[in-house]
Amino acid sequence: MKVDYPWLNEAWRFLINSGEKNRLSQTYLFKTQEKLGTEALIDKFAEGLICEKEGLDACGICKNCTLVNTKSFPDLKRIELSEKQNVIPVEAIRELISFFSTKPAFGSRKIAIINPVESLNFFAANALLKIIEEPPLHSFFLLNWETPRPVPRTLTSRCTQISIPSPSRESSLKWLVSRGVNIEAFNEDDSLLAGSPVEMLTQVQNEHPSSYILKDVFGDMLTLSYGQKNIVKLSEKYQSINPITLLKTLELLCHTIGNIKFSHLPRKLLLSKKQNLNLQRLANNLDLTNVLEFNAYLLDIKSKCLTSDGIKCSDFIEPLLFKLMVLLESKYNEK
Repeated sequence: MKVDYPWLNEAWRFLINSGEKNRLSQTYLFKTQEKLGTEALIDKFAEGLICEKEGLDACGICKNCTLVNTKSFPDLKRIELSEKQNVIPVEAIRELISFFSTKPAFGSRKIAIINPVESLNFFAANALLKIIEEPPLHSFFLLNWETPRPVPRTLTSRCTQISIPSPSRESSLKWLVSRGVNIEAFNEDDSLLAGSPVEMLTQVQNEHPSSYILKDVFGDMLTLSYGQKNIVKLSEKYQSINPITLLKTLELLCHTIGNIKFSHLPRKLLLSKKQNLNLQRLANNLDLTNVLEFNAYLLDIKSKCLTSDGIKCSDFIEPLLFKLMVLLESKYNEK
């Protein structure tokens, strides 16, 4: 298993060196922040402990590795927070006690991953403490702690702690570039990197699939609001763009404007600092009802694109831009 997060390399080297010197602990606490990819490091470590090959670099092809990859390895147990629960209950730890009461089915190790450990309720934390105070010889406990929520000191003091700091700005930018992200906006506004680079990549790929045209689209919105763009010429610019990409970009801008109108703190978009300020000014001058009507119009077009084959931007771009211009110019008429 490959972990493509360079900020985790130091922690991985520490584990490798501990294994080579036969100094592995039975209980590890990975102290980090959310969405730095620490779960991948823990999985990689667990696979190395399970693999039939010596060392912690799992081969990926032995019987044990094959079972892990198919999520059917009997000597690995995960205790994770479910979507329906706010805490990990004591019952989960009681199951863990039962899990460790038997010998390993394969090899000489049984492994428990608890993620996130700060979600254990009071009784679950106490029950876990009793196990790790005198852990079974064949047991390994890998605990992930990734939020500011506290973990009992009695628990943390019995673990080998591995702290994973946030990556530097330079490291984050370099990694984002390696993943194909245009970092121009990040260079102009450091606050866009306030979260983890993994979270930012997810945001670009999932929430902002159109990020590469976001700045252009918003720039054109601004000039339309000032009456400085010719709709016919502008429509030619967008005729070759994927229609869903364009519609999602406009939807994203509408949603952000809606958040600003409701005085919610909007998520930072991948725009420059100046453009984010201009977006807030524009939002404050627009009527929310008009914004919602335009967004409904976008959803209608997107629905047609998703249910019909062969629809291109050229099929709807001129009337769409005209409606957008009317929306943007309304800020002057309603003052």
